Amino acid sequence: MGEACPPEQRSARSPGLQVAKDFAAGGLAGMAARTVIAPIERVKIIYQTRITAGTGAASQGWSVVLRRVVDEAGGGVRAVGAFWKGNSVAVVRVFPYLGVQLASNEYYRKVVAAGADGRFGIMPGKDLQHVVAGGAAGMTAALATYPLDLARARMALLLEQGVMQVPSMWGTVKQVYLQEGSVMALYRGA
Repeated sequence: MGEACPPEQRSARSPGLQVAKDFAAGGLAGMAARTVIAPIERVKIIYQTRITAGTGAASQGWSVVLRRVVDEAGGGVRAVGAFWKGNSVAVVRVFPYLGVQLASNEYYRKVVAAGADGRFGIMPGKDLQHVVAGGAAGMTAALATYPLDLARARMALLLEQGVMQVPSMWGTVKQVYLQEGSVMALYRGA
């Protein structure tokens, strides 16, 4: 077996492989986290969209939404699974978002550190370098995955309005593109 080498040597030998590993690690961590908080997200989405959809009053609290999810699922054991309804769509969106965020964060850290060596007359501290790299990584991830977030929101609204045949995530993205005629329509509201 080969000897283990420090991370900086590993990434120097195979930067593409390290980016892929960072992408996969970020995506898998995001999927796990999203699945754990799925019940909270489901209730939150219903709570946020019910006024728009005309299915509830603003004065009704969280307990009304919880009861509604349980009742619509038929109660009992089936109600437990109802809190994860729509999680697969969210996981499809979260995997690339967090994968891009982690992979690009590592890339931006290297770029910022290389630019912070005083050549450009600035010497920011490590904390500022991390803030800049993290901000750039967040913007990169949001830009890369905003169409998926748009599709998720539209699908949630259609479900809340009682539409029985909601298109898939990719079908929703395609529908937005075809109806509005440009890729920029996928970024409207960003």
